[in-house]
Order: sequence, then structure tokens, then C-alpha cells
Amino acid sequence: MKQIMDLEHLVQILRDAGCREEELADITRTYESGDLNHALHLLKKSRCGLMDLLHETSRKVDCLDCLIRSTEKELLIIPGAVHTDLYDGGDKGYIPFDKLESFFTEYLK
Repeated sequence: MKQIMDLEHLVQILRDAGCREEELADITRTYESGDLNHALHLLKKSRCGLMDLLHETSRKVDCLDCLIRSTEKELLIIPGAVHTDLYDGGDKGYIPFDKLESFFTEYLK
């Protein structure tokens, strides 16, 4: 099969993508031999490895986000109120509208 790009360009793209030297050598050797189907297989395999790392890193970021949010939580005690007053106790002044407004303003940007 006909090669799609020159080898120097291919190597640069593989390095930019963070391919290890062993992967880079396997892919370029296969590409140079003209076996583009196998080269494509190796590229997809490298991509899957990068996606696994991306998802693992994303899960770690989610854990930190959860820790940050739980640390930022504020316990709000309203003297004399029971939990149902927060649903229908607006006329008694139990619902802390100022706290709700500041929370929504800060976190729902």
C-alpha cells in the first residue's frame, strides 16, 4: 500500500502524542514495510492506552472535586426549625433565602 505521509512527519506526530520509543519503533517499522492495516491497528492500540490514562486521570480529578466540594460545604443550623419548615416555612422566616442566593450565585455560573 502507498504511504500516506513521510516518515519524519509520522515520527513527529507519534512523539507529540506521547508514544513510547518502543511503540514508535513498532509503528514506524510497520508503516515503512507498507503494512498500513497493521500500522493502523498499532495506532488504535496506542490510542486506547492513552484513553485509559485519560479516564483514570479524570476519575482522580473527580475524587479531588468531591473532596473540595465536601470541604466547602457549610452546615446551616436554623434555631427552632424542623426540616419541614424549610419546605413550607417561608412565612416564618425559616428559609435562608440569602444563603441560597449566594450559593447559587457562586456555584451556578
